[in-house]
Amino acid sequence: MNYTAKKPEDILPDNQDYFTDTNGNTIRKGTVAAAIANARIIESDKSSIVEKEAALAAIKDLAPILVNFGFNQFINWKNPLIQKVFDQSVKE
Repeated sequence: MNYTAKKPEDILPDNQDYFTDTNGNTIRKGTVAAAIANARIIESDKSSIVEKEAALAAIKDLAPILVNFGFNQFINWKNPLIQKVFDQSVKE
């Protein structure tokens, strides 16, 4: 393992468009940002039930990818519903 501090461009260089592979785990550029954007929708008082359900479904799709990447080893969600989705992805 390399313990040098990383910048975004170290993980996915500007000239690389879509995916990166770390320790055998492939993650698409924007996956973490999409999870956070969907969490914002779930937390927003301005989003509708339909929008919240769609955001939760998207998080359910993203969770296994992020868990495989190791995201859950360092991040806990404040929203218990979202945390439960990630906890369940670890068990699967």
